[in-house]
Amino acid sequence: MSEKVDDTSEPISNIEDERQAIRDALPADLWVLSWHGGERYAAVAERDEKPSTEHPHDGEQQVLIDWSGGEWTLSLAEADGNRTWTTDQGVSTHDTRADAIDAAEQLLADD
Repeated sequence: MSEKVDDTSEPISNIEDERQAIRDALPADLWVLSWHGGERYAAVAERDEKPSTEHPHDGEQQVLIDWSGGEWTLSLAEADGNRTWTTDQGVSTHDTRADAIDAAEQLLADD
């Protein structure tokens, strides 16, 4: 059973539910892309339409939204041809999902 989504509380303990809550709260031009199994983060990228694949484009700027520490921490990531990441970790930390998504949107807009 899914937990109730409350944007003012701690991240949802169920990984899939938190990832879905992030996905549901994203503005129209941001999309959740790849993630790895049970890791507590979602990779978010700016695209004009829903991606046909969860894989990043070569050179695509992404924001990783990580909630493993009980709050939402943003890191910058860029995909290369081998789908590995170059990251700037811990760019900002936020008390609510909404604040983290707003900051992710701003980071991608600044790119």
